[in-house]
Amino acid sequence: MINGGEPTMHNLSQLTAELKKAGLRTHLETSGAYPLTGEWDWVCFSPKKFKPPHASVAAQANELKVVIFHKSDYCMGRRVC
Repeated sequence: MINGGEPTMHNLSQLTAELKKAGLRTHLETSGAYPLTGEWDWVCFSPKKFKPPHASVAAQANELKVVIFHKSDYCMGRRVC
């Protein structure tokens, strides 16, 4: 699993190619702030509240992770919950 910080701010094509060559599966967790690079077996899309995701990432995601911290997180952009 590649995650932590925002891994997609780097070109991950060479890394995933080497992992695949070694017979490993590739899993990524990303906020979607940048376009995906590399070849992924599984993508967990975890958008952040104050940083909009790149439009292409949601279509490539296998999983959606949403962190609920406060009641306002349920509002999804509405002014009144």
